[in-house]
Amino acid sequence: MSQTSNLPESGAPAMTARDGAARGAGAASTQGVSIVLGEYAAARKLADGPRGPRYLAVHSQRHTSHLLHTPMPATTTRGAAVDVRAYSAAMARLQTLDQPHVLKVQAFGWETEGQGASGDGGVHHGPWAVTDYTGDADGVVTLAQLVRIKGGSLSLEESKRAMEQLLDASRCAHPMGLAHGPLTMEQVQVDRAGRLVIEFYALDYAMDCAACGVSSASPYGGGGLPGVTAGASSGVMLPDRAAMERAEVASIVRIGYQLVTGLLPIEPIIAVQEVIEDIDESWQGFFETGMGPIGFTSAAHAYSAARACRLSGDRFFGLGPVRMAIRTLLGGR
Repeated sequence: MSQTSNLPESGAPAMTARDGAARGAGAASTQGVSIVLGEYAAARKLADGPRGPRYLAVHSQRHTSHLLHTPMPATTTRGAAVDVRAYSAAMARLQTLDQPHVLKVQAFGWETEGQGASGDGGVHHGPWAVTDYTGDADGVVTLAQLVRIKGGSLSLEESKRAMEQLLDASRCAHPMGLAHGPLTMEQVQVDRAGRLVIEFYALDYAMDCAACGVSSASPYGGGGLPGVTAGASSGVMLPDRAAMERAEVASIVRIGYQLVTGLLPIEPIIAVQEVIEDIDESWQGFFETGMGPIGFTSAAHAYSAARACRLSGDRFFGLGPVRMAIRTLLGGR
């Protein structure tokens, strides 16, 4: 596992894309992987991601490293069956979102039987996609993995930067008619420079809209009313996009709380001052608002509030009473 241990604003990659491709290609022969889709050849099987199997792939002409997702699910997490038209429309929609904290979709397709070559003796078919490869020779690192590596929490500076990056993605995407809904740390990758990127941001919502034949740019994904079934043939009830946006922002705030405190954001919520001694009161105000019954009014509002959270001049913060108690229960670790 890559030991990416912080979230710097800039930094040198652990290796180049060409290095990653070369190392991955060396491992391909031992794993029997031989999948070629478009101009991308799978070099090494990686750990599955939120959307299923993933491979380190190499571009046939540029010899650069990429992340190949295949086969992609043919249904959304909300139960909409996806065909070639809906999948292509959704992916094309995502390609319009050019944001530094959203994993860029570089290519996509849908192989019908008899097309994509597979090394397992069969024929690969179904939806696939190619995104940037953010990992190194050890594979892709998610925010969830990074938190485990760091012992369950990040520093205040790292946590603040993480929240700002995720909220920055949301505040840019929402005015474009795209919403991801609740976000998890498993859906967030950490690149070699420590930057956070969301994998397949808003793909489910875009596919739901495409499957129903409505535009994701409309206020509620079509119909003009939240929760209205759009498209009689699909039978899929599109969620209120405004509610999805609020849930997305709230989930990022909860992620931030876990990054700061090392505690799950479940009731009863423990005040951050009880976990970290001498933390600035702006943090408590941020989490009280963001995890409260109303929440922030928008991603832009939450982003501004996250930026306003103040860091101490001294980067060392003492243990609050809750974390001291946990440390005692764990035998002083």
